[in-house]
Amino acid sequence: SSSVVIISHEGMLAAMYVLVVVTMAAGLPGIPITLEFVVEMTFPDPEMVASSLAMLAMSLCSVSASLVYSAVLTDSPTPSTARSAMFISGGVLLVAVALLALVRQEHRRHHFENTAAIQQHPHTHPPADEAESHP
Repeated sequence: SSSVVIISHEGMLAAMYVLVVVTMAAGLPGIPITLEFVVEMTFPDPEMVASSLAMLAMSLCSVSASLVYSAVLTDSPTPSTARSAMFISGGVLLVAVALLALVRQEHRRHHFENTAAIQQHPHTHPPADEAESHP
């Protein structure tokens, strides 16, 4: 005998809302990591400019997602519209991960600070080649 699992209208909507909360909670620890990453990538530009632009981009993405979900779900969501919203979320997540894989991080600020410290106190630091080869 085979069993068919049928998710009710309320169950599908509840699953979507739980998915949204879990996704948002999982993304919160990434905010400081993202800001640090952006500051490293844009060094020697001021940290305030890079982090402000990153926060603006995150806010615009959040507003855009809210508008898209409002348009997809409408005032009376159905299981098919909830499924569509989940597929949109999954697609955006896959695109974001693919784009993130293309970014090559350079530790510009870290390298600059190490070089400056070595130049200030050359006798207390190992040569630059040795400092970079060790973790």
